[in-house]
Amino acid sequence: MREKEELFHAEHHSPDAAICGQPHQQTNYDEQQKLASLGVLAGGIAHDFNNLLSVILGNACLAEKNINSPEQLVIYLSRIEKASTNAASLCKQMLTYAGQSNVALKATCLSSTVHEMTKLLEVALFKHVHITYQLPENLPKVKVDVSQLQQVIMNLITNANESMKDNMSGVISVHVGSMTVDDSMLCFSGNATCEGEYVYLEVQDEGCGMDKTTQAQILEPFFTTKFTGHGIGMSTIMNIVRGHQGLIQLDSELGKGSIFRIAFPALDNAINQDDEMNKEYDALEKFQPSGKILLVDDEEIVLEIMQVMLEDLGFSVMVAHDGVEAADIYFKHGKEIQLVLMDMTMPKINGRDSVLVLQKINPNVKVLLSSGYNKDDMVTQFKDMRLAGFLQKPCSLEQLYQALKSAL
Repeated sequence: MREKEELFHAEHHSPDAAICGQPHQQTNYDEQQKLASLGVLAGGIAHDFNNLLSVILGNACLAEKNINSPEQLVIYLSRIEKASTNAASLCKQMLTYAGQSNVALKATCLSSTVHEMTKLLEVALFKHVHITYQLPENLPKVKVDVSQLQQVIMNLITNANESMKDNMSGVISVHVGSMTVDDSMLCFSGNATCEGEYVYLEVQDEGCGMDKTTQAQILEPFFTTKFTGHGIGMSTIMNIVRGHQGLIQLDSELGKGSIFRIAFPALDNAINQDDEMNKEYDALEKFQPSGKILLVDDEEIVLEIMQVMLEDLGFSVMVAHDGVEAADIYFKHGKEIQLVLMDMTMPKINGRDSVLVLQKINPNVKVLLSSGYNKDDMVTQFKDMRLAGFLQKPCSLEQLYQALKSAL
């Protein structure tokens, strides 16, 4: 196996490279593949959420039963917090995979990105397939759009999984490493990508593999080897990698599996934007929560917990169940209210229209928008409205504190 390694730069419109069967053509292939992929994931996501909810519900019942035992309460509550965090992470990955995000290049650790996706990757696998990881942390960063990178990773894993559907058992190996791209590789790829150090992600499966004919055809438009796909397709993958000045390598042999490797130019001394943000927070004077906040949300259970959290931080809270009620309260008590913490999706009038109404009452009103949707997408929609900030749902007490600290 591995007699010949073929290097492809993502330069051509080419389809899904997942495996086994006879090729055929179909229109709107990439979009159909992505929709099919989401359908396959839905069952696994529901199963995984049920497991997380079982942890939350079970530990909540135990906490209630052992209310007079502080040591036991700490254990049960920590389990609830961990399960809730995992559920929130799963939601975030699904939103990204569904395309609820904007293109935003930033310095990123490839190993960390894969590590954060492990939960989502594993729920989509057949029961007989397992993943192993090699994710070193000391590699250079790469400048990528994280949401697009996540789509590529998810679909390489999905294709590898699909190639092993007829196996009794199988392993997908995910490895992140570094490599040097020289002139011979660039000439072979037929593109002006720079030589130098690259960071790569390698996905190896034990599936049915591809013969040389199939490998040659994966660069043809609308080529596929299956009638119902489960990934966004190699055409989309290659376009994404091309947009990042990256490379794709394929090594495969019929009956013995495949290796896909995507590589991106390494960054020298890349700035960790999250660290820089933390430094900015640390540089601010110590924040002392006080004053009155108008909390707006149509979900009663969310109002209850957010009100308790805000009061725990030191604020007094007024609540509204929709934008109309919020406008009425703000019209009467606006001089007392320091900030409006508002949900994006509400009945009667949505978050955007509610902000416009509040700004007519007071052009300098401070609105902290809260939503479960992607932050970048929400900020883009409201970029002309002078928001005080954005709070991602669900949030911890510390995340709420930091959002308010920045907004006020």
